[in-house]
Amino acid sequence: MLQRYRWMVVLLLTAVPACVPPEPTAPTNLAADPSLQANTVTLFLTGNTLSTLKPCGCTTGQLGGLDRRGAVLHSAPADRRILVDTGNFLMQDTQQDRIKLGILLQAMTLLEYDFLHLDQNDLQVVSEMGLLDSTSCQVLTSIPSDKVPAKAEKEMSVSGRKLKVTIASIQAADLDAVKLSELFTGKGDIAQANLLIVDSSQPAVIDAIAKTGLVDVLVVPAAATEPRIVDRSRQRPLVISVGKFGEYVAKLTVEVRSDQSTRIGFSDVPVTEQLPMDQSLVDLYKFYQTLVREEQLLDKVPRIPLEGGLAFVGSKKCQICHEYAYAMWTEKKHSIAYPTLVKVEHQYDPECVKCHVIGLGYETGFQNEASPVDLREVGCEACHGPGNLHIESVLTQKPYVSCGHQPRMRCVDCHTPEHSAGFGGHEREYFQKIIHWKEPKAEDAIQYLSEGAAPKVDSINTAAESSDKP
Repeated sequence: MLQRYRWMVVLLLTAVPACVPPEPTAPTNLAADPSLQANTVTLFLTGNTLSTLKPCGCTTGQLGGLDRRGAVLHSAPADRRILVDTGNFLMQDTQQDRIKLGILLQAMTLLEYDFLHLDQNDLQVVSEMGLLDSTSCQVLTSIPSDKVPAKAEKEMSVSGRKLKVTIASIQAADLDAVKLSELFTGKGDIAQANLLIVDSSQPAVIDAIAKTGLVDVLVVPAAATEPRIVDRSRQRPLVISVGKFGEYVAKLTVEVRSDQSTRIGFSDVPVTEQLPMDQSLVDLYKFYQTLVREEQLLDKVPRIPLEGGLAFVGSKKCQICHEYAYAMWTEKKHSIAYPTLVKVEHQYDPECVKCHVIGLGYETGFQNEASPVDLREVGCEACHGPGNLHIESVLTQKPYVSCGHQPRMRCVDCHTPEHSAGFGGHEREYFQKIIHWKEPKAEDAIQYLSEGAAPKVDSINTAAESSDKP
């Protein structure tokens, strides 16, 4: 298996030219950047990518995407900016996550990152895949070795004044004043800015680091999607998190004063869909899609047997009795969910397909393009569960079996903050868009589908079963 991954890495690095694209000018829709002042250096920080390359594109208003990130990173002059990724690249350690890791490391090179921090999990997987030498960025880690140090430094000239920026990493379990003093040298005759990445946000850990007086900026694990100041009660160190999923970029402006002191400012910059795309990163993502297809990841999704003789049969079978509901459903966006995947070439990506078909990951459910067409789209059985026993009981006059058996999808299973930015707080408005039955829906059923609360009665299926009755 490792040999297979190494082959993919070689293919990745040779198929996508490792050239740096022309530096774009600062987009006009970005706010005026104080880092453009002659005595200021800008540090752009990202991290906690968690295997996210770009938004899914299912809705408008989504943030993030490697192909748009460069517009933010390159809004400061190349000679007065430092790009740092603080690590946590992987969501899980699957074959698809490993493919993404290779893509992410290549993207860091194309985006001209200076430093990449690898946490313990990142370092293990990168080493197993033979990727340590695949990037031009300087790599550091909290688990240093002969190959990967615990810190990295860069000296810059700012309006005739020298600035040394040190990026270092340490595990909270290894924290002590001696180790910190080894990471950060004492103040010399040049301005310094010391940034430390630590794997804990516990107050005791922050206090211990603050007492040393060595750290200017402390980066702690992120709980929120957007970057934020974690502890506003402190002036030094500035305690921040850098956000998750690449939806924002954290920006630090380091002003170098005439007395060699520094003043550090913090802000966050959203990576919006209005920003221009970098063609080299667009091409890199297309190559990722090619790898996903060639590796046949969709066919490798484990298929769980359904219990009790249940099976998915497709939405057309439901039309036999539920003509009105079926006709109304065909006018809703759920009925054309699969073509939206094809349009953006995501129909081979299991992470995308699961929310656009019926029963992916289950026997008799959708598996790939060869599966029955009737299992595509967000059809009847996506919400009402496998329908074979219900249909059989109605058509053969056997003892009645209701629909509504598990597995069933809920709105919140797919309409997550990452994939459906406007859903949270507007569940009932969204629910109105999918009504395809005649009678009012029970309140508890709406709560189940849109908010995850268990219904008191199975009014979801009661409504569906009676929607065509006179």
